[in-house]
Amino acid sequence: MKTYRNLCILIIAAMIGGAGCKSNSSSPNGGGTTTLTIPGVGSVFVYDDYQTDTLTGAKIPSTEKFDTTTVIATHISFAGKTNVTQFRENAGGLNVSYMSYEPNGDVSFYVNSSGSPGSRSGWLTVPLASKGQQSFTEFDTINGGVHSMTVETLTYTGATTLTLAGNTFSAYTFNDQVLHNSSITYNNSTDWFDAATGMVLQVDEPIIQPYGYKDRGSHFALISYSIR
Repeated sequence: MKTYRNLCILIIAAMIGGAGCKSNSSSPNGGGTTTLTIPGVGSVFVYDDYQTDTLTGAKIPSTEKFDTTTVIATHISFAGKTNVTQFRENAGGLNVSYMSYEPNGDVSFYVNSSGSPGSRSGWLTVPLASKGQQSFTEFDTINGGVHSMTVETLTYTGATTLTLAGNTFSAYTFNDQVLHNSSITYNNSTDWFDAATGMVLQVDEPIIQPYGYKDRGSHFALISYSIR
């Protein structure tokens, strides 16, 4: 299970300066305010997405695809929040996803889980401004007397710069871990978020071995964009 990686494919987007509506929030570095720039309707972002070999960690060319994400609405109300941006993407089909700009400068992504008993939908918050750690319980049920629970946790790990799509972004990095029953690792990726907009810039997921066999790693990152 690679829940957050799949979620990121749905909502991954990044931009600098330029168009869109803006809102001020507390700076994550404590230096006044930082401007969060919401991508305008019609903005388009393209990403390179591929899996990596379980033995060498090298790119597997046959798995490579290019995902396109388009902003279709901004400042809408959805699932209890009011400053929400809606995206449409083509990764695995035409889907929609949602990102909320929080009053304190954090951002949240909507996790839409449905279909199986115990699955939960709700907002996973990225502590962009508040730092620290945020968790979301994606699955929680008791089956045959056995408690089963999956929790995703984002932990702030530092500030850096990242050069993508011909631009250098100020970014914050997070460890993104998904644990089943507190012991089985489903995901343990490094996620880069743009410091100005809160959008995901890149996600690298290492090779993991949750059930005694190796699961491929993955890489995807912004390669081009058009801002409106």
